[in-house]
Amino acid sequence: MIYRCSQTTYPQILLQHWYRPPFKSINRGVIFRHLPEKRNLRILTINCRSIKDKSSEFKAAVNYIKPDIICGTESWLKGEKPGINPTKDAIKSSEVFPEGYMAYRNDRGTLGGGVFILVHNDIITVEQTELVTNCEIEWVKIQLKGKKELLIGSFYMPQRNMKCVEELEKSLNMAIARNTNIMLTGDFNCPDINWETSTVNSNANDKEIQNKIMELTATCQLTQIHELPTRENNLLDLVFTTNPSLVKTSKMHQGYQIMKW
Repeated sequence: MIYRCSQTTYPQILLQHWYRPPFKSINRGVIFRHLPEKRNLRILTINCRSIKDKSSEFKAAVNYIKPDIICGTESWLKGEKPGINPTKDAIKSSEVFPEGYMAYRNDRGTLGGGVFILVHNDIITVEQTELVTNCEIEWVKIQLKGKKELLIGSFYMPQRNMKCVEELEKSLNMAIARNTNIMLTGDFNCPDINWETSTVNSNANDKEIQNKIMELTATCQLTQIHELPTRENNLLDLVFTTNPSLVKTSKMHQGYQIMKW
């Protein structure tokens, strides 16, 4: 597992990168609790490669970092889809995730893949099933007291293919139409994009697809804020936001990337 942590405030959000009870109804509804207005919002992003096999390690990391929100890819779970009742053989969220969080999942249903978002119980949250398209993506809406709504998405593109990018485009277009702050995290598997220069390496594999990702995020006015490699020397796990001015700092600390926004 790879951890990455970033902090910002919304007043500020903290985001970190790392490599509860199951839901029996599609009406997950809203958690009616408020964050204090000046509290920092800490977000942990994770590439799991099977959260079930690393549950103890994950729970220890969560206990140490104490994130408010966790966005994960490659969960390798099964049985839960946005807006649909869990299947009988679904892996329960309480089996793999720490207590005190609402879990929103989009499992692949076959080996590998899957995304999730965990939100601490003291934050008002609504799952945004209408933003989910035919790709591995999940969305939630966060409402902080006295603040503008924040849409948070978790996305995974296991193999570079144009169909997946087109479905992501549909989802982003609907999200952008909300005219609110957006943060999209995930594993985009596009190692050849230089986000500082907005260019793709000339010898890149699937160059057309990587160019499309870069153009799509630019069209949606999304700024990529991860700077350091997330796997070996590759920057694969990305974080985009429509409001980069909220980001105060971004640094690595004991294997975690910490950003204040």
